[in-house]
Amino acid sequence: MINSGRVPVVRLTQVFRQAQQSAIITAAHQINRGIYPTIEPISDNPVSDCIWHGGGHQPEHGVQAICELITDLIPRLGFNPATDVQVLCPMSRGLLGTRNLNTVLQQLINPPSPNKVEINRGGNLLREGDRIIQLTNDYNREVFNGDLGIILTIDTVEQEVTVLYGERTVVYDYADLNEIALAWSISIHKSQGSEYPVIVLPIYMQHYYDVDPKPILHWYNSCQEVSDRGWSQKSDISGGALY
Repeated sequence: MINSGRVPVVRLTQVFRQAQQSAIITAAHQINRGIYPTIEPISDNPVSDCIWHGGGHQPEHGVQAICELITDLIPRLGFNPATDVQVLCPMSRGLLGTRNLNTVLQQLINPPSPNKVEINRGGNLLREGDRIIQLTNDYNREVFNGDLGIILTIDTVEQEVTVLYGERTVVYDYADLNEIALAWSISIHKSQGSEYPVIVLPIYMQHYYDVDPKPILHWYNSCQEVSDRGWSQKSDISGGALY
């Protein structure tokens, strides 16, 4: 209908969500127009709110770079990895997918402790203090697909897990733990409609799973979700494939 020229068309160009001078907004609009975005290289004293990390050539280099950001640069810039940072991925599988990164980030951000109870259900390790995501709509508990929470307590006697969603607590029986999963890293799809102070987004050839615009649309969507600062990683060999 738009291409027909027979109906009125209005294009929204005014940005209200963030300041117009934001490098995140600039990059998002460049991506939306099919332009390779101009992003500041990473440094100890970044100027803009959108930063580019070279990340090495292989997925294992990306995992290492994410770990270094989480343990070093991000805390030095005043952000708390446990509460302020969300790692987003286009996919769930692979070294740089959500499944592996959740395992890695859980060990970094919320490591085992004698003071923290943990359980293993269906191969998934859950620990007090973990960030989790609700995977389905649960109208009885009034929690919904995509809601993020923190595990407050795990009661191994009553076999219950208590999760804090905002200012409200929700109790899960062990039998219902298939409704939640670790959320230190989540898919871009799951994150749509949310906003985070800091986003770390790996972009590698591993994510180039189809010859279509999906990878760049994933990056565009993730750019819209960061409220303060964003880090992107890129393998040098992926640039020509992604854009």
